[in-house]
Amino acid sequence: IARLSPRWHPAHAHTPLLARLSAGMRGRLFDKPKDVIPKKPEIGFGDGGLSFRRQELRGVSLLLGKASRSPITGEVSIRDLTGFPDFAFVDLARRPEGVLSGKRVALESDPYLFKAIPLLYRTWIYHCLVNKGTVASTSKHDPHETIKSVLSRQCVDAPINIGRNSPLLCYVPGAIGTCLTANLTLVVVMLVLICIMLFIAKVSNSEAHYRLARIYTLPLRLIFLVIVVIDFKSGSFLIVVGFLLTLFAIGFDFATGDCTSAWYYGMNCSYQFLHALENRIYVCWREGAFTWEDVLGPRGCVQEEVSQLASWERQHHLIADIGDMLVELRPLNHVDWNNLQQRCLVTGEPVNYLSLNAFDLNAPPRTGLSTEADDMMLEDL
Repeated sequence: IARLSPRWHPAHAHTPLLARLSAGMRGRLFDKPKDVIPKKPEIGFGDGGLSFRRQELRGVSLLLGKASRSPITGEVSIRDLTGFPDFAFVDLARRPEGVLSGKRVALESDPYLFKAIPLLYRTWIYHCLVNKGTVASTSKHDPHETIKSVLSRQCVDAPINIGRNSPLLCYVPGAIGTCLTANLTLVVVMLVLICIMLFIAKVSNSEAHYRLARIYTLPLRLIFLVIVVIDFKSGSFLIVVGFLLTLFAIGFDFATGDCTSAWYYGMNCSYQFLHALENRIYVCWREGAFTWEDVLGPRGCVQEEVSQLASWERQHHLIADIGDMLVELRPLNHVDWNNLQQRCLVTGEPVNYLSLNAFDLNAPPRTGLSTEADDMMLEDL
């Protein structure tokens, strides 16, 4: 009865069956038809086995407050990705057909397709500043004040290991070596040092002090090294092995932590905000990290119709805020398209891409509108 008569209600239980059925039929026959909105296609096809599935953001602040940094490993992770779309690349254009399609040759030359490189450390700094409300507003009418403050912070955005982990990763296994030395004083000093370093790692796990965590513990680690060298003595085989393991842990931590941080200190950089595009996309100028391209290779060139700049230099960056996660947008190259095509052929599933709808392809191209940014660049040069 409920399937035939959608207007059925438990209060109709005492109504004759024929009356209930006839009422449901009348509702179906005489109700006004509702307007049907055509649904945009979500899957597009290309040549060579390529197929694409369009994804869209279902909200603005999807990940705010979910980025956290481990005080031990120094790695930043997102705790919960519920509601965040899974995508392989980003499409900035609002396309007339509603979905990405076409031949691969045309897609490779499309200036609106980018791969998203997550800036996890800068995203974590962004979340910390927003949660604490420590962003000082200098302009009451500037909607980009928060992102400008985040981009102006010194940080290493390059995907390299620069020794941001805690010395505990080496000193905790090194405690086994002190136990083999049969030196109770050395064992007690090692345990006390581990507790102090754990306390410093947790206290300094903030956007303002995480870069100084190793400097805070450096004097204590040097004092412990002197104690180990003074107490080093030859004895049984296990005692010698214990001292060697302890010295190896100290030296390995110093080489992979302090020396690596000093070696890659030049990779620290900040960004000068040039201008904003649609849907929280920003064109920035990198200050610092002058050897980025020499170490990691070129990042690609953004076309003028997207960047609104007459020329794209190696210090220029295209940064987007996608659901409160900061990413760098880089053009897709030939290798990326090969990987996408191979993924489609192996899995048989369309490649998910995120549509940001920042540029309308039906509108006239916007070029030569960045006189203020160009003047700023010329002044710096």
